[in-house]
Amino acid sequence: MFNELNMKIMETSIFEGVFLMLDKSRFDYLSRAIHEVYDELQIRQDNLENVVVEPNIALYLPIFPVYVSKNEPRLSQRLQLGLDKLLESGEMKAILDKYY
Repeated sequence: MFNELNMKIMETSIFEGVFLMLDKSRFDYLSRAIHEVYDELQIRQDNLENVVVEPNIALYLPIFPVYVSKNEPRLSQRLQLGLDKLLESGEMKAILDKYY
């Protein structure tokens, strides 16, 4: 997605190395989902003196893929219906507000 927006990105095949590179200022930020960022930082906090979660900025990326077998179109429809109901009723927002 960032490539499509012509943003300068740094790629690596070593997941753990990304955090160390961020700590050493090889780049400015690391985009992580809200359900990932706090646990990932807590696990590595002893090795990351210069890394914090920025509390005032969030990237809104409207894509949250859920993959379903092509052989199960009904399952895909049911998932979409359930997610739509959660959004329409406000339950999704309540869940996100409570836990994140």
